[in-house]
Amino acid sequence: QELVWSVLTDYDRLHKFLPDLESSELIQRNNGEEGSGDQKVILKQIASCMLLKEPVAKLRAELLLELEERSMLTGNMLCFKMLEGDFKSFEGRWRVETIPGDNGCLVYYEVDLTPVPHDLTAGMITYLTKTIVPKNLMALRKEAEKRAVSSG
Repeated sequence: QELVWSVLTDYDRLHKFLPDLESSELIQRNNGEEGSGDQKVILKQIASCMLLKEPVAKLRAELLLELEERSMLTGNMLCFKMLEGDFKSFEGRWRVETIPGDNGCLVYYEVDLTPVPHDLTAGMITYLTKTIVPKNLMALRKEAEKRAVSSG
């Protein structure tokens, strides 16, 4: 679980292994409430992807995100919300939880985004969600496995 968390919070390198992320830059990091172990992060990201299998239309989005890293009994949570960017709203969270009695972990991703009116249709959002999210989860897993092999 710690390895997956370290990959997920490797903010300046996320674009090197997440396929639709052009850049990811850590702008600021602050400690949360005293004694909590929580961290607040400001992150600038640029993402782009094809809207269709054929390179007909490309979606590009710039986001300034506020993230909060939280420690939980069962693992860690990373909550995020857009401060500025190309959507009307964009927020969600990642959870990385330990599987009791197992060497692995479970990764959950939740996102709630509202496009700027007339930019994207509901069908496009559904398509993007069903293609990009699984692709990014697999890329996260692959990077964690790669780091496990190189450190082990």
